[in-house]
Amino acid sequence: MPTKASEYMISGTPVLVYASEITAVSRFFRQNECGYCVTKQCKEEIIKAIHFLIENEDFRKEISGKAMQVAKERFDAANVRIQFQSLLVNLDNTRENYV
Repeated sequence: MPTKASEYMISGTPVLVYASEITAVSRFFRQNECGYCVTKQCKEEIIKAIHFLIENEDFRKEISGKAMQVAKERFDAANVRIQFQSLLVNLDNTRENYV
C-alpha cells in the first residue's frame, strides 16, 4: 500500500482511490469504508465519482471522518512501533522453537 495513503487519510479530505479492485490500496479503502473507490479504468467512471462526491456532502464527511479514525488507530507512530516490536519479539520466540 502506498505510504502516502495514511497521510491522505489523516488530512480530513475525502480520498478518491483510482486503482484496480485487486490492489491492496483498493481493498483496504473498500474494507474500511474510508474512501471512494473507482476500480474500472474508465474516464466516465472517474467523472461519475467526482460528481458523486461533490453532490454528497454527508458521504464526504462520513468517509473523511472514518479515514481519520482508521489512520489514527492503525498508522499512529506509537501504535506502529508497539506492533512492530511485538512482531519482532514473536519472531524471536518462533525462532527459539526451531533451535
